[in-house]
Amino acid sequence: MFDYKSILEKEDLNQNDIPFDKAHGRGDIFKYHTYYNQRTLSYIDNHFGEGFAEQLQKQALSNKHWIGPFQPNKGYHIVMLVDRGSGRQPSFDEVKDSAKVDMQGIHMERLKTEAIQDIRDSYEVIIDPEIR
Repeated sequence: MFDYKSILEKEDLNQNDIPFDKAHGRGDIFKYHTYYNQRTLSYIDNHFGEGFAEQLQKQALSNKHWIGPFQPNKGYHIVMLVDRGSGRQPSFDEVKDSAKVDMQGIHMERLKTEAIQDIRDSYEVIIDPEIR
């Protein structure tokens, strides 16, 4: 199955020589990030699906041409590979604010689940046998 919209978008980007930094806002918004520079292969696979980073590793670098579309588990993607280097793990200081927000979200979800279960446990359901 082909995604003609992505193919046409790629052709437009390439024919009009639209560079990476000018392509922001085109296509659909991806729920994670826009840029994946200095990311590990496992990080990319975690966001796009197993094997996506390996597909990209096989592609040629170009700071002028868009490639794709690729279809990992999260829709179709057009990519411009401008550099390939070793990814790095961010330091704790770089991720601590994000980790704190994530942990607060997990905690709030747990509290909500427990509150809902407490409400459910407070009810007693009685089925009138004459209704059947």
